Amino acid sequence: MQFVVLSSLLFMLGIAHAEIAMSPTDTAISTINKAAQLASTMTTTDTRARRSVNLRQLSNEEFNQCQTIANRVVCETGLQEDLYTLALECQQQDTATAAQFICGINNENGLYCGQGLEISQQFEEETSSNCRSFSSCSSSCQNSITRIRDQLGCCSSHWTNLFAGSRKNLDGALWSVCGVSTGELCPIPTYNSTVTSRFCTLAETNRILFSRRCMQSTSGITVETLANTTGCGGVAKIHVETCSVNSNGDFCSLKTDQRTVTNMIEICAQNVVSGTGCSFACRSSMIALRNEFGCCINSLFNGTTIRVVQIPGANQVLRFFTNSFWSRCNVSPPGMCESPLLLPEIRDNGGVKTSGVISIVLIVALAALFL
Repeated sequence: MQFVVLSSLLFMLGIAHAEIAMSPTDTAISTINKAAQLASTMTTTDTRARRSVNLRQLSNEEFNQCQTIANRVVCETGLQEDLYTLALECQQQDTATAAQFICGINNENGLYCGQGLEISQQFEEETSSNCRSFSSCSSSCQNSITRIRDQLGCCSSHWTNLFAGSRKNLDGALWSVCGVSTGELCPIPTYNSTVTSRFCTLAETNRILFSRRCMQSTSGITVETLANTTGCGGVAKIHVETCSVNSNGDFCSLKTDQRTVTNMIEICAQNVVSGTGCSFACRSSMIALRNEFGCCINSLFNGTTIRVVQIPGANQVLRFFTNSFWSRCNVSPPGMCESPLLLPEIRDNGGVKTSGVISIVLIVALAALFL
């Protein structure tokens, strides 16, 4: 699915095959979440993090509103159907089904099913505290799972099946133990695609789908719409950064092996806590990480997502990737990666206001597609 991007650090689970079909922000959030879980286990005396003066952290409600807009655009412009067809051509039926499922809508709140992973992550800290057993269910755990179900509504069933056995808050087994029903599945669009099949590995399929989604001609409309929606400028930047590519032309969001990240955080934890000095081992682990990830380090761990989205432990993660910390270890910090998507002028970073904006922008954009 295109968005997972959300391992030993946190949320990798074994669902990398589903990353492409979902929102690009899931990938960024997932990657940060993995690092956040590890970083949050370190004892620190100062959890403050530097924040860009041009970015404002959005509430979960505001972020969900912006993502609803993004999902509406990718579904109404036909991008998701395009990804569905490409996945079928690669004989990756599960990925194709996920791409199709994203455009299902919970009509009670207008939420697109593609936002399920992001919703579950917003409850991750709460459910981790309340749901300590998967063989029994406390009232507090049931309440937490019910709150997720109330937001996802008819989108719940697909997610709980996908995460079966994950031992996370979307694990269908936990929902069953808690007696929380997923109900019927939301209606999803019908895509009638006749394709000539070829075989692609999952990695190849992910690259193909990311390449299509990250074209200016396909996702420029999404970014433009978000940038012109008051309060969604930060999310527009996230969509652009999630399509970042390194010097080899590889998408940062598809770098799913987090071992060097884990290693650096574990080794450098004491240096972060003390606020002074840098051990030889820490410096060596930073150089190894820079050699493997390059500019993707900033795209994934020191970019817009970590400053705009409410991710538990994000402040602790940011402390490992600031330029000041790298400079303290006398390691040249990596620069920012380029993205095939262009970031238009952002209106402002005020509260999210969607009235009238999405309809005008989307109508114009859709009209342009048929000229």
